[in-house]
Amino acid sequence: MKYIASFSPILIALALIAPQAAQAKAVHLDLPVNAAIGRSKVVKLSLINESGAPMVLKDGDDIIKLEPGKSIEVKEPIGSRIVVVDNPVHSRKPGDVIVQVSGTMSGAIVHIK
Repeated sequence: MKYIASFSPILIALALIAPQAAQAKAVHLDLPVNAAIGRSKVVKLSLINESGAPMVLKDGDDIIKLEPGKSIEVKEPIGSRIVVVDNPVHSRKPGDVIVQVSGTMSGAIVHIK
């Protein structure tokens, strides 16, 4: 009898805990709506060429020809990169990343020297 009495609190505790552990809860993933759909936020920024020579830049599949002293507005998704394709001054070589777009750059002005 003492043997059963010593294990009864353990059995009672297991009987109370087991149903709670057996119930599975769905995991909630807090994802942004745009990530679930496959679209990302588009950021608008300005590029200004202050190098003194014309530059050719690439943003995704688009080619941007930027004359010296001129500016251009671009709309890019977050995470995209704007890279140098051609620069006659050689201050930057082809393939150099000018800017990688982030969400905090909305309305920013990028001066390229």
